[in-house]
Amino acid sequence: MVWRKKRSGPEPYIPAEVQRAIRERLHRIQGHVRGVEAMLDERRPCDEILIQLSAIRSALAQVGIVLTGSHLEVCVAQALRSGDSERFVAMFKDSLVQFMKQC
Repeated sequence: MVWRKKRSGPEPYIPAEVQRAIRERLHRIQGHVRGVEAMLDERRPCDEILIQLSAIRSALAQVGIVLTGSHLEVCVAQALRSGDSERFVAMFKDSLVQFMKQC
């Protein structure tokens, strides 16, 4: 995973309401993961655990979908307006390919 420098300044970023929605989803996912850990401690059947893992993966995919939509609406749209579209479209394409590999 590549970590990029923290952004600051006028460059567009994830709107506050989208950040809030993503954080809420991530907190629910964290709780779900803790629930799976408890299932292991309780020696629950493997098929039940697999179902919960599938739900966690689906929830993470939804976070990615929300973030992708915001990225298109804010970052890519700004890049298109600024004339820097070629670079941003290439970056978006690379990001989307990476995201889709995980789905």
